[in-house]
Amino acid sequence: MSSAPLPNPVATATPASPPQSTTAPRRPLCQHETLWLALALAGAITAAAWLVLALAAPVLVAIFNASGETAALIVFFCHWLAPLFVFFGMMFVCNAACNTLDRPHYVTALSWGRATFGTVPFVMLGSYWGAEGVLLGHMAGGIAFGLAAVLVVQRLIARLDVP
Repeated sequence: MSSAPLPNPVATATPASPPQSTTAPRRPLCQHETLWLALALAGAITAAAWLVLALAAPVLVAIFNASGETAALIVFFCHWLAPLFVFFGMMFVCNAACNTLDRPHYVTALSWGRATFGTVPFVMLGSYWGAEGVLLGHMAGGIAFGLAAVLVVQRLIARLDVP
């Protein structure tokens, strides 16, 4: 019985491949589309929550046994302020985008700016129109910084190097 010699495993081994990059190349078009899809999702979730709150406003007033100005504020919030939370959703999406694009200091600046410059002056101005004005002033600051955050992220994506 003849047996063929076994191949040498060291001699037949395939050469090692060069190390691969662990980060995918950044493609601005893909990131731009992802940003807009995330913003659309935030808008859709806000719209769904607004629908639920608008329909449930009378029930919420009854659950909390609210009357007078309190009942009016609950209804005002559910009908008119709830959809404006889309701008806070825009801030959250843009915060995530900045973190993903290695710019966490942008998140700090935008969030701190909204919490100070986007709240205090708007709320103080709104206070001249009572409780509804205070709530609306808070939302106005959120609108301003939500839109600013989208502009910042769009510029950041536009400046990325295309491989």
